[in-house]
Amino acid sequence: MSTYSENLFQLTSAHSHYVNRYGVGVANDSNSILNQSYSDSRAELVASIESLREAYESDRTRNKTKFKRQLREVIDAIAEIRGPLYTEMFALIEEQFQQFSEYEANFQQEKIFDKSAEEALATIPLFLAFAGVSASAVYIASVATQMNYAKGINNSVNQLLNGIPISENRRMFDTVLGGFNQNSTNQTIIRSVFNNNNQGSVTGVTNRSTSALVSTAINRIYNEAHRLTADANSELTRGWINQGVYDSRQSAICRDLGVFYGNKVYPNHSDIRPIPRHPRCRSLIIAVMVRWDKILKSGQVEYTDANGKRVKFTPSQSATPEDLTQSMRNIGMTNAEIALFKNNFNAQTTRATINDVLVEARSRGDTGFIEDFFSNKSDAALFIAGGYAASELLKDEDKSSLTLDQIN
Repeated sequence: MSTYSENLFQLTSAHSHYVNRYGVGVANDSNSILNQSYSDSRAELVASIESLREAYESDRTRNKTKFKRQLREVIDAIAEIRGPLYTEMFALIEEQFQQFSEYEANFQQEKIFDKSAEEALATIPLFLAFAGVSASAVYIASVATQMNYAKGINNSVNQLLNGIPISENRRMFDTVLGGFNQNSTNQTIIRSVFNNNNQGSVTGVTNRSTSALVSTAINRIYNEAHRLTADANSELTRGWINQGVYDSRQSAICRDLGVFYGNKVYPNHSDIRPIPRHPRCRSLIIAVMVRWDKILKSGQVEYTDANGKRVKFTPSQSATPEDLTQSMRNIGMTNAEIALFKNNFNAQTTRATINDVLVEARSRGDTGFIEDFFSNKSDAALFIAGGYAASELLKDEDKSSLTLDQIN
């Protein structure tokens, strides 16, 4: 039987993979809205490009002041076309963030903390229930307040979202101006602005920025829900540790911080928010339980009495470990059950790689979970058969999207 820490790690790590794929889905939905304006916006630039070239070539002012004024008018016209779709996209993102906050608040309590306890207590006649947190608390902590996003920039999601169209307009202006300065053809300039298949184009950069913002915020919501649930159960948890996703796509910053601070336990209610550390961060936090004796004193443990009624286990707060052991004997627990309880709630932390998680799933025969990690069933079959490490088979494209009701 696995310890509570091992169960918590397995469930949290598996869930994080589904969450990352859900973030991909939200990002794809957001970008599909923006892409609806592609043809109309492109048509506006196509219709204006020749007159812009004439203005550029005829403008004899030192800084091309007249041309720049006309270019700004064109960019403003394009912004008006894309503006309503930005509004629609922002509304979708906010709705998805709120729905995911609600989902994750419930999931963390029931499917992560409670389920880890159920599995650790499967053959032990004790019951442990965790307190939950509200969806609004998760949303406020994750999105409505300051969020660490990238390169030390602290800002709210709404401010970041509003910054995307502003930066896009600026990039359009600079790209068109630069194209004329370099004597590029009209077609080349247009492709430099509107080409969603080119990550270096203006719209390509916008799509990547939106995707990075969405996936980073989803990671934040997920981790804040876990942290807040740990905080709400401070009688049972003593804090949390950082856990990187140790695969070929792990960033250098997460790998290095994992090496230097991997064993550090951050206390409950800590002001430190180390995750996400960078755009598209997939790292996670995992709660650390207190020792078995403190769990018994938490007031959140129950047992079934001689009448079949579930009652609270309420020892004295001054009880010694020896007193608690005798109290467990008094309610009918065997020495083997007592020893197993102490082992399963030993306050140790658990760390592993993605390969370790998948190896554990393979030993359980959980082929469905393994297949979810790979881009195709043939790679999953190779891993299930043995002989390959996950890092040899996992690819960057292993990130197909999921909807909210598909998350496990």
